[in-house]
Amino acid sequence: MSLVKKVEELTNEYVRKGGKDNRMQQRSRMLAFAAHASTLGAREMGQVGAMHVVRYWKAHRHLADSTLKQHWHAIQVLWVLSGKAGEPPLPWKKKPLEAPLSLKEKLFGRGDGG
Repeated sequence: MSLVKKVEELTNEYVRKGGKDNRMQQRSRMLAFAAHASTLGAREMGQVGAMHVVRYWKAHRHLADSTLKQHWHAIQVLWVLSGKAGEPPLPWKKKPLEAPLSLKEKLFGRGDGG
């Protein structure tokens, strides 16, 4: 049985619960990841690891940060459904995150002209 078929079986129950539209989108992202991992030689979820996720991010760097975050959440759910330990690697962000403003900075600005 192929990896994609196994992921379909794993996500069958997941799609039946909760918000249907979002769950179907998440499932399609999981299946896309499974198809990518199977092209790299994985035949079951036990063979899928961080290397597959990193290569998936490299193949999808053209996507927006928000879309990459949604793909990461889908892969994270797949990790849990398959019983894998830990979490998958995070995607690289195109924009560096800024430190949140303190209340004083919100009221009076940063003091650096911004």
